[in-house]
Parts: sequence; structure tokens; C-alpha cells
Amino acid sequence: LMAIPGLLWSDVPAMPTLAGLASRSSVGELSVKTRGGVTRCAAGLLAVSAGNRTQSPLQTCAIDPSLWSEYAQNNRTSRYAAHIGILGSTLQAAGFTTVAVGQRAVPMLANTAGAVSRTTSNLQAAMVPGSVVAVLDTRMYRARHAFRLVARGAVDARPAGPADAVDV
Repeated sequence: LMAIPGLLWSDVPAMPTLAGLASRSSVGELSVKTRGGVTRCAAGLLAVSAGNRTQSPLQTCAIDPSLWSEYAQNNRTSRYAAHIGILGSTLQAAGFTTVAVGQRAVPMLANTAGAVSRTTSNLQAAMVPGSVVAVLDTRMYRARHAFRLVARGAVDARPAGPADAVDV
């Protein structure tokens, strides 16, 4: 599961590495809808986890793991009754190992308790049979027009890792 907040399909033709990966992978487009009028990164990560519209007061991608139960409660009692962590719990119950590449990727595959099976700083180390891996690359998130080409090149130059999931 590769999340690149801010990536547009119109960016991909100018990104040969990502286009190549897409050509030989199972690809799905997910345009996350959240409770708010504008989807912010943190709410989007929680929405992936819940499979439903979510809310988050955060403007960035940084979700504090110590507040997971608070986010869970707020979303369970929201209009959409979202259950954050349901994706991770379902995968783990089915026997899959959930692996986050870096702490910032944890929310996408965390179970209802807010935990993944394993966190690693190395994408290659995460790629183990029987694992579902989450990667978060925030270099395109909020990239202004003048910097979009630079961000696009940086994302395409190499696979994302924890250093690329910076708090933006």
C-alpha cells in the first residue's frame, strides 16, 4: 500500500519509475473522502484504515500514536461511525503480517488498538511473503506549482522511506 498524498494521475507520465511500478503491479486509485470539506493527510490515512469517511483535527500527516484511542472514539461517534483500524485488524485476523515502513505509515495498517505487526525503516526488509506493507511518501503533499516538478522527480528517483514521510 503506497500512499503519496498530493499525487495526481497527470504526474505519473512524467515519473518513469512510478509508471513502471504501476505497469507491473496491482494498482487501484483511492480518492479519499473525509468528513471535512477538504481532505487533509491525517484524515485520509485514517480513512484508509477505516474504509469510511473519517475526521481528524490535524493539518499534517503526523498522527500521534498515543492519541489513537481518542481518534478512534471521535470517529466511532461521528456521523459516519468510522472504525479506524478495521483494515489492519481484518488483515491480521486473516493471518497477514502488517508492516509499516516508518512510523508515519503505521495508521494505514494499524489494527483497532493502533498497532501494526512490525515497523521497519527499510522497504526491502518489509517485503516478506505473507506481509501487507504500507509506505507513506509526503514529498508531493502541499507542493506548490514551482516545486511540483522537483517533488515529482524526488518521489520518482527512489522508493519512499521513513525520511520521506516528513511532517509537512
